[in-house]
Amino acid sequence: MNDYKGLGLYDTPPKQRNSLILASVIAAVVMLAAVAALLFVRVTTPTAGQAVPAPGAGTSTKPRDPLQPRQTGAPQVPGWQVMPINNGGALDTDKAYDVPPGWQPIPGGLATFGDHDELSLVAPSIYKQGHCATDPKSWRSMAGLVVLPNKGNIEVGVAAAAQNVANTVFTTKDRVQPETEMSDPEEITVFRNKKAVVVTAKLTVPVTEKDTCSAASVIVAVMMMEPNKPDDSDSVTLVAMGDQNVPEATTERDLKQIVTSFHTFA
Repeated sequence: MNDYKGLGLYDTPPKQRNSLILASVIAAVVMLAAVAALLFVRVTTPTAGQAVPAPGAGTSTKPRDPLQPRQTGAPQVPGWQVMPINNGGALDTDKAYDVPPGWQPIPGGLATFGDHDELSLVAPSIYKQGHCATDPKSWRSMAGLVVLPNKGNIEVGVAAAAQNVANTVFTTKDRVQPETEMSDPEEITVFRNKKAVVVTAKLTVPVTEKDTCSAASVIVAVMMMEPNKPDDSDSVTLVAMGDQNVPEATTERDLKQIVTSFHTFA
């Protein structure tokens, strides 16, 4: 039976890999405040990003309904769609990231993972929700923004962030964490020549018959930006993760393009 109640809410919030839930009110306020503190700066002139995808510019209009995402300008990645980093309410930024066709925003603007909602994704998007017949909350790929410790060095912080995501999202029902193969950090620039670092983590998940909707192979791409101030201990981090070796999997290249497509759009 599907216990989905709309607006991202479920009767019995699941905690493991093949589920997504919206945060409690307190968790939502804390995470949105953290993101707003780092991103809540509006500019009057659209500024194209300078990451891996080709830059693009455009204009935006006000949302017709406050519960709906803001209308957006052109994506950086040709043929993709823009995912605004706002929720039509308290979180209202001029930033966005791009995702391939077929992805959808998660209603409510926040998704959490972990036994105690340790990991929260802001402005999350999802691909192939409900792909598994026995779990309508299953998904193949997901992306979103999170604020995580930068460890005083984003090259160290980004790897720690990727490991955090791997362990929090992809631990099996038997509580076994995945094996992780981490790439070397790659320096890039994102919007307005801001320094950032990208890593990809290739996971081997020890699935059993209990993990009926999980994939044994997963890739997590993570981009962490340098903090706004040298003494800031947290950094804006964009995460994209997807099952591999499955039909219509999101490729490693596309996952990296998602996290490097951070840009302004309004």
